[in-house]
Amino acid sequence: MRAVDSCQLSVVSCQLAVVSRRLAGARRLVFGIVLAVCAFAGACGGSAPQPDPIRPAEDSCASCRMQISQPKYAAEILAPDGQYLKFDDIGCFRFYLQANSNLQNAPCWVMDFENGQWVEARKAYYAIDTKEVTPMGSNILASSTSDRARAQAARVVTYEEMMAAGK
Repeated sequence: MRAVDSCQLSVVSCQLAVVSRRLAGARRLVFGIVLAVCAFAGACGGSAPQPDPIRPAEDSCASCRMQISQPKYAAEILAPDGQYLKFDDIGCFRFYLQANSNLQNAPCWVMDFENGQWVEARKAYYAIDTKEVTPMGSNILASSTSDRARAQAARVVTYEEMMAAGK
């Protein structure tokens, strides 16, 4: 009877090995599916668009074509086709948006001139007619706070006012 028991144990252990391999394969399949779903969800707008870093040695203005050498004056638009349009001066940014109405609702950012952080353009405050000379001479500075913008100029405006002022 011991020979039969040992044979049955061998068969059972072989069956367990097969089941274990199948479960491992199933686990890999489930993991792969979960990973694919997560990647798809991220690609489908699971998070808000983010600005692309300015690379001074490589990036040029989409409006005037000058190299972006002073990122503290930069602005950026994420076009519907996924292309980042970068600008060396908020004046170029404003001009480009006014000339391309299809971009009016596109995500866009401006650089806070003091701390070098991106700010959503529609939430920023703009110091107009500052004494600071910007690359294309618009002399417009962006800030995340109205107080810091006001410290640079007597006239501080919102995004809508800044866009209307350049028409």
